[in-house]
Amino acid sequence: IIFYLTFIYLSILSHVLQTWENARAECVANNGDLVVITTSEKNTEVTNYMQSFDDYRDGDCTGGPYPWIGGYDCTPNGCIWVDGSNWDFVGPRYSHDNEYLHLNANNGRWGTWGSIGIAKGICEYIAPGNTLPA
Repeated sequence: IIFYLTFIYLSILSHVLQTWENARAECVANNGDLVVITTSEKNTEVTNYMQSFDDYRDGDCTGGPYPWIGGYDCTPNGCIWVDGSNWDFVGPRYSHDNEYLHLNANNGRWGTWGSIGIAKGICEYIAPGNTLPA
């Protein structure tokens, strides 16, 4: 499933639930990485994208409403983004209790899970002929 989102493609690749590390490895193996969300607009776009799946709430397609996004080594003060972007935007009601970042696709809020948590990953790719916005 590939969807054009502003300057990037988002894709839910795997048909199995996996750890954050395995979800990221799959994204990287397919020339992308887990999605990085640095603005409220992008958070809304990614949330809307996830809600476009009729079955995202039950997990048949997406593994439920908590897909992995590209933040890791999370602390109460923020996470490190996989692409090195600054942690300037904090998602709605960011809550920290583990090291890997996920999105709540029901409402766009962010939370964290530990290394044994499993979910789908949202991968992002630079669209052919485009560059990421500055």
